[in-house]
This record gives sequence, structure tokens and C-alpha cells, in this order.
Amino acid sequence: MIDRAVLATLRAICRRVPESKEEAAWVGRRWKIRTRTFAHVLEINDGGLLRLPAPRGMTVP
Repeated sequence: MIDRAVLATLRAICRRVPESKEEAAWVGRRWKIRTRTFAHVLEINDGGLLRLPAPRGMTVP
């Protein structure tokens, strides 16, 4: 299960993106604009989270 604090942070960020929509992914949650996924979060089997760097020009709290 995805950590609630991580999910809340991602939701707050992704809500600010015009036309974004959150949905269940094959595993975890993802955010899309039209048909393109721009964010995806999932829990890794060992309980850790896979974290990727933010795209250039985007600041993440």
C-alpha cells in the first residue's frame, strides 16, 4: 500500500496541473493528461518507494 503522506503530496502537486486526472494503474496510482501518463507511484515489494527525479524546471516540495 502506498504511504498516505506520499500520496497526499503527489495529489496536491498533480491537482495543479491543468487537465490532469488521477486513476488506478496496473499497480499503484497514476496521473494522466488526456492519454499520457506524467506521474506514477507504486510500492516496491520491500516496502520502499521508487523515487525518480523531477523533470527539469519543476520544483517538488
